[in-house]
Amino acid sequence: MKKMLIAGLAGACLSLPVLAQPLAAAAGVLGTLDPVSGVFVPLRPKVQPAVVAGTTPVAGRISVVIHVTLKSTVPLDKPIYCTVKAAVSEVDANLNPTSYEESASAFATRNSAATATCKVQIPYQWTLSSPGSDYVVSDYTVSSTVGTAALDSRVVKGSFNPFAVPASGQITNQSITIAF
Repeated sequence: MKKMLIAGLAGACLSLPVLAQPLAAAAGVLGTLDPVSGVFVPLRPKVQPAVVAGTTPVAGRISVVIHVTLKSTVPLDKPIYCTVKAAVSEVDANLNPTSYEESASAFATRNSAATATCKVQIPYQWTLSSPGSDYVVSDYTVSSTVGTAALDSRVVKGSFNPFAVPASGQITNQSITIAF
């Protein structure tokens, strides 16, 4: 009987370090028990990375042709200048805004005394979090000097219909005819 009592006391003494451990270890926290010190070391949980804005690169080109019918008196020696802008903006799942704006310009080619054509190319490379649901908005400006004085100018501005962000590698064609 003495042997059983000694064995019971020895078992109780050996279990004291375990009983002194924090209750969190008993609640199912993953970790290891240091065999030398008898201290429970909880494992650090893996931190899930936040959703990062801009996870899909999209690259391509927007090709714009503006057909200009001249209604104003634009001297043949005065250039007609066209600028096209394209923009896309979004807000990701973490409410982080992202926006891009691209622009390009070109001089028009005179087809005759009454018409001209502008061809503008906008290469782009955007990193978007949801390109499948984003739209590109674009606008144009056509300008020229219409008289002999420095301030005799004419400007026409307009916009194109918005279009879905194309798949990477695509060329998006836009065309419009304007009176100038």
